[in-house]
Amino acid sequence: MRKSSVGRAIAILCLVLACAGAFVVAVRTVDALNVPYKRLKADSPFVYEEIRPELAAVDPETLLAIRSPEDVAARRAALRGWIYGTATGARQVSRLVDPGAGWSHAEEVADWRGLQSVAQFFINVRPSVISHAYMLRPDGDPNGRALIYHHGMASDFRAARAWLEPFLKDGWHILAFDQLGYGENSREVPCDTPADPAVPCRANLQSGLAQVQSPVALHVEPVLAGLDHLEEAGFTAIDAMGFSAGAATVTFAAAIDPRIKRTAAVAGILPPYLREGQDEAFGIAEALAVSGPVSFLDLFLLAGAGKDRRYLQVFNRFDRCCFRNLKGRHYESVLKDRLAGTGDGAFSVHIDESHARHTVSAEGVAVIRAMLSGDAGAASD
Repeated sequence: MRKSSVGRAIAILCLVLACAGAFVVAVRTVDALNVPYKRLKADSPFVYEEIRPELAAVDPETLLAIRSPEDVAARRAALRGWIYGTATGARQVSRLVDPGAGWSHAEEVADWRGLQSVAQFFINVRPSVISHAYMLRPDGDPNGRALIYHHGMASDFRAARAWLEPFLKDGWHILAFDQLGYGENSREVPCDTPADPAVPCRANLQSGLAQVQSPVALHVEPVLAGLDHLEEAGFTAIDAMGFSAGAATVTFAAAIDPRIKRTAAVAGILPPYLREGQDEAFGIAEALAVSGPVSFLDLFLLAGAGKDRRYLQVFNRFDRCCFRNLKGRHYESVLKDRLAGTGDGAFSVHIDESHARHTVSAEGVAVIRAMLSGDAGAASD
């Protein structure tokens, strides 16, 4: 009897431990449980619920210089000139090059739903800097539109399967980019301004941009080269979507090139006055904060200004990584009003409360698809 009781106790203990383990897994993986867990775990209301008073005290109006269509044109030219280091604002034009061979990793995306084929291109932004692009062609009837997608850090575009498949199934051609330093892209470039000219120096293309001349052009030019390629292929409606650090890249690209009609920037860019902790300016955002000719709010306005143009920012309120909270709402109405005074264009912010991950959720995809389809009301809170 004693052995039987011990056996039952062990069985019950194992069951309890299994249930506890299953609950922990569920809390960490099921959005309906993970979101309230993250909120309860937060050690301050300023993590998810409120904007710090000292940040909220900044008046966004004071950070906007653009007030007229003439200001839009002037600031766009100044930004382009700063990016490319040219007084006239002219691009140092690169081109997408077809290597004439199949992509060696094509089989890794072959089972994507809605995908017919994938082709790899490369861009020599400088002789020592190569960026790759991947043309994802939809299966079935294409809708005649193209979407430039720019991924963020820590992985490559293949991690975006869940949020790119819906666009493929809708008939979009997608031209996908990875961040420099990720995927098959170059990671470093010879320093233009080494600390000691006698010592060989290579600058990281994310964290070492202060040692590179015209560093933002290295990130933005591949996107504009992609625009050229898509136009030459006959696409007249070209939009863009960026995730995490890629959100900053497509924002810069849309700000200087109105050929990008609608742009969605997800979980990746805020003005410096609202940045703290993991949101601190980095890469091309840091370059703009240090020496740029326009403010971040003017940058956002430029990304959405123009006939039939829209710029949408999506923030994950409970993001485990960064760009969380409700901060985008602090400047949304001011930007909307200012944009209305400059002529055509639209700006909106969507706060996604459906999950606590650093991702583009199903809700985020739905909001972006609505914006790209022209339903502006569905793309704002």
